[in-house]
Amino acid sequence: MLDIQLLRSHLPFVAERLAARGVTLDTSTFEALEAERKQLQTQTQDLQAKRNTLSKQIGILKSKGEDATAVLAEVAGLGDALKAGEVALAELMPRFDHFLAGIPNLPHESVPAGKDETGNVKCCAGARHGRSQNRVTMSTWVLRWAGWILKPRSRFPAAVLS
Repeated sequence: MLDIQLLRSHLPFVAERLAARGVTLDTSTFEALEAERKQLQTQTQDLQAKRNTLSKQIGILKSKGEDATAVLAEVAGLGDALKAGEVALAELMPRFDHFLAGIPNLPHESVPAGKDETGNVKCCAGARHGRSQNRVTMSTWVLRWAGWILKPRSRFPAAVLS
């Protein structure tokens, strides 16, 4: 799944990279879901802040010995609106997550455009990664050197042994 912050801040870039892979991103659906999520989340947070403020006022009124029934009724009404907002947000998030889960990963910038590997062009036929097939690896040299060291001394000329 893609990072949601990348989608929110660089939606045209994501759509362009997915188009190189042959996938069309439905940006209007993403923008509609994101706007609805943002609106519900902001509304819910505003109601929570208002409820917290009124709760503090209730404490102040009760400490002074004044009547707080009107403020209590307002807090009760906010509780119902807050629950409705949380339910609407809880119903929206699975749809939003399902949409996000359907977006494939972005291909790297170096990947050529194409739906799959058949759309790519071979650039180095006959060689692996631009290197010669007739190469001796470092481990081969190390093994050869170790074999030379471990050979019995009798195989060396007498001049070498003295």
